[in-house]
Amino acid sequence: MGIEYQLKVPPENWDALKHALNEHLRPLVLRIDPDAQADFPIAYVEMQEDAVYVCDTLTNSAIASEIMRGIVDLMLLYSPSVTIVRE
Repeated sequence: MGIEYQLKVPPENWDALKHALNEHLRPLVLRIDPDAQADFPIAYVEMQEDAVYVCDTLTNSAIASEIMRGIVDLMLLYSPSVTIVRE
């Protein structure tokens, strides 16, 4: 259980962003949460075909919000807007 979020950019910006996410997403998450590869991480992060999904597991919401902010900051380098939808 947790709170799930979908982070999206306009479709015309997704291809450029996808390449940056492939390179920077994992190091970004590990820098903020060195235990991100644990069996039960603070936040699950997954890039899918058209968006990034983040699940705050509610074990440390301050760290989960830092992860989300880092991802949004990265996304804004490649897009003028980011839409966040709570799932």
